[in-house]
Amino acid sequence: VIVFYERLFMGKKSVLYLYHVNSLKEIKKCITSFENGSPKLYTAKEDGFWAGDGMYFWDNPGNAQYWLRHSKKEHPVILEAKVIYNINDILDLTDKEVLTSFYNLWPMVAQKFNVNPNVSLGKKINTITRAFDGKIKLVKELGLYPALKEDKFLNLPSTNKMERPHVTSTVRTIYCVKEESVLSELKILGEV
Repeated sequence: VIVFYERLFMGKKSVLYLYHVNSLKEIKKCITSFENGSPKLYTAKEDGFWAGDGMYFWDNPGNAQYWLRHSKKEHPVILEAKVIYNINDILDLTDKEVLTSFYNLWPMVAQKFNVNPNVSLGKKINTITRAFDGKIKLVKELGLYPALKEDKFLNLPSTNKMERPHVTSTVRTIYCVKEESVLSELKILGEV
């Protein structure tokens, strides 16, 4: 599947604007490193439940605003960044074909890197990123937030046990940037 995607979409670029929330101090360090020509990400370390080590971004300003209001960081701000990538730069955990390919690939990667095959998702992604030697620059994932209530605008039945596919407001799209080369046009959007 990976080779198929590379052939089908070779050279095609995707562009996104993504949003990261952190302290003003950390955001300024990140922006300054890009301006000085030595770009460095603010890297969160793998905690097991997400996409491993990297700089995490929301896909829309509303989710970033929510995170900004609930941040425990000192002087939190939103960093907006332009992300440009090729299809072969991204590990898209929202794509069933990609998930199946990596599921089948994982036992060989785990063996090659002498990693227990039953490790957390974050550890798997860190190991796979290492195995692909910097070719995976971005991970896209969906986060389910079960404590969120469905938004009234969606006009869904009151039960959450719908058996059919349906729109939901309890899932968030999150990107984990692994490689700073996909980021540009970094700027601060807001402060609390």
